[in-house]
Amino acid sequence: MEKETSDRLISFLEGMLPFYRKFLEVETNKYQDLAAGKLDSLNAHVRREEAFVLKARGMEQERQRLLEEAGLGGKTFRESIPFFPAEEKDRLEKLYRDLSGTVGQIRAVNSKNSSLTRLKLGQISQILSRLENNPELKRIYGEKLNAAAPADSFYSKKV
Repeated sequence: MEKETSDRLISFLEGMLPFYRKFLEVETNKYQDLAAGKLDSLNAHVRREEAFVLKARGMEQERQRLLEEAGLGGKTFRESIPFFPAEEKDRLEKLYRDLSGTVGQIRAVNSKNSSLTRLKLGQISQILSRLENNPELKRIYGEKLNAAAPADSFYSKKV
């Protein structure tokens, strides 16, 4: 691989690490707010997360383009390391471990977010079901309870 090509690729790969660390921070903050019941901030977290996901897709496309340019199309980061100059291999191995670890942490936190969200939505559904089927409320409010249009819900099942 040519020095100029390897330098551009290394520079790009090194730029990915701070990005994914910020992405991890976003996911962690989302989890902390979700766990603390701060649902009012959840929409902001989801919007930031969506922006990071889009940026990550773009970065992956650029990584693939650079690998293609270097004659390594279709190879993963790990598979491409042996093709770099010998003096860069240790640096790239460390970068690979750091990136891989950070992405693994993002996946783990994201999984926790999904589980906690499902749990909270399940709890909300149970509460709503109990309220809708409460005979005392039906007696007090009668038909008005059933006839009223559902209010816009703060809690979205889209989450």
